[in-house]
Amino acid sequence: MPSHDGFVQCYNSQAAVDVETMLIVATGVSQQTNDKQQVEPMLAELKNLPEALGLSEVLLANSGYFSANNVKVCHEQNINPLTAMGRDSHHVPLTERLAQDAPAPETDDPVENMLLPKIRKLPTLVRIQSTSWLC
Repeated sequence: MPSHDGFVQCYNSQAAVDVETMLIVATGVSQQTNDKQQVEPMLAELKNLPEALGLSEVLLANSGYFSANNVKVCHEQNINPLTAMGRDSHHVPLTERLAQDAPAPETDDPVENMLLPKIRKLPTLVRIQSTSWLC
């Protein structure tokens, strides 16, 4: 995989976790560096789980997984994607953190219209990270 030191022999692992029990229910390993390419294979793994475990209803993921295609794939499988659409900056000054929210941007993008209302309802302190590098 490419790194700041050139090429490193690594693998990109994914884990699907049941949020209520915190149990890992599916895993995957690839040499693809882009997490956006990992959503569909992981959804396929979730389909192979026993029916007794129930169906996946929500995908919680960080911004590395966000793409219009992944949102559409989730909706096709009746999964509600709660995927961060970008990164927040770290160490925001207290005056900015306590300031009133800016008005919502006007957009005609159907993907943003599906996600933005759901994401705004989430607590701002929630952070999801589900990727690890194995070297």
